[in-house]
Amino acid sequence: MIAHPLIYEPFPPKMVGRETTFYMGRQPGRHLIENRLALAGIKATPLQVNEIARRLRVDQRSVDKGEAQMTFYQIKKLLRELRKGLTEEDFWRIVEQVTRQKPKSPLTS
Repeated sequence: MIAHPLIYEPFPPKMVGRETTFYMGRQPGRHLIENRLALAGIKATPLQVNEIARRLRVDQRSVDKGEAQMTFYQIKKLLRELRKGLTEEDFWRIVEQVTRQKPKSPLTS
């Protein structure tokens, strides 16, 4: 994390009942790892820092890309369906179900 939270958080998350969540990218650098360890009061040798970085990269790669891609397309499809709205026919069908009446003028498409 950057040393000055105001750079990435314009106001403290606690003001709105939230808290900061930390996500590490795919290629964590030594400096980031060393900084996080120091903040936690953990002393690590350069060899240990390298091993931590290596394991973080392996954990990131272990996600099944095919499965992740499938999930992405499923979510994309659901979002498309949510955004499409209702047709004119859908509108009049609902009106008829609720009122048990059909429009008298040729408003339907």
